[in-house]
Amino acid sequence: MVEVTGFCKRPFFLRPFQMSISEIEAYHQLSTQIAYLDGGFSAGIEIVMTPELKRALKKNVQWFGSYKKSGELAKVQVWLVVNSGRIEFLTNKNSYKVKRVQRNPRAICYVGSKEGPEVAGTAEIVTDKADQKRLYRAYWKTHPVFMLLGIGLRVGIEMVLGNRVVVRVVPDEPNLLAGIHE
Repeated sequence: MVEVTGFCKRPFFLRPFQMSISEIEAYHQLSTQIAYLDGGFSAGIEIVMTPELKRALKKNVQWFGSYKKSGELAKVQVWLVVNSGRIEFLTNKNSYKVKRVQRNPRAICYVGSKEGPEVAGTAEIVTDKADQKRLYRAYWKTHPVFMLLGIGLRVGIEMVLGNRVVVRVVPDEPNLLAGIHE
């Protein structure tokens, strides 16, 4: 039996390991996607995305959870785009989502369904026109029928009038979405 010895890359610590070739192969068969982070606290840490999260991301929807003044979590369904490991969506600049994020940037995204896999993180409001256009184009790829039925025109007009912003959620470490792009 051939054994491999080295250091196991796990979040928050490195520990020595000893695995046989068959154990390594079994480990890689179980993991559906592996991302190696290249910066920040998680540099060099191996992250394995769960099959449940991978399936949920294919739906391109999420329930965005932000906190009311009372501390209660309010969930709202929105479309979802993952860009550079961050969750993004377009919304009206005067929406309650934006007001809640400005008051408390902590957010939880329930990916795929209202009780789907949770991705907790810090939300930020982005007003950059280039980011808005990139998201608008991504919506045409992920939701073409809805965009043709009038949503695309409405969102486009609101972007031109300056009434749209991007809400970007940067997931907490370790980021299971690292390495995923739109």
